[in-house]
Amino acid sequence: MEISERLQKLRKENNLSQEELANKLELSRQAISKWESGITSPDIKNIIKLSEIYGVSTDYILLGRENNNESIKDKNEDFISQDIPIKSKKKKSVLSWVLFSMFILFLIVLIFNFIVPANITKVNNLNNVTTVEMEEINNQ
Repeated sequence: MEISERLQKLRKENNLSQEELANKLELSRQAISKWESGITSPDIKNIIKLSEIYGVSTDYILLGRENNNESIKDKNEDFISQDIPIKSKKKKSVLSWVLFSMFILFLIVLIFNFIVPANITKVNNLNNVTTVEMEEINNQ
């Protein structure tokens, strides 16, 4: 079955005249007639509108796949109402706190590995200085 045949079938199943459908789509009756005779095809915007009017998927209109009685609007509402996992602000806040804490810990480790050993070396050097050398340092 071609698109033109599906469009005509859907229109008739929904008890609409070409004129009524044209009014709903804000088109001329001749445009609907051309679609149904296969002279032209509706653009994507009108295919979407037709799927909403008839309560079928765009796949059905274009390819003849799936003909659900459930309307597209109902499907969208069902999808929107599903619980979709979203990271909460609290989880992001905890993660930020953990990363910040790890950064601070890293800085502390750096300080103790590079700065403190240098000061300890100076103190050790001073401990190795004899009293005579200390007197010379003080006299200078």
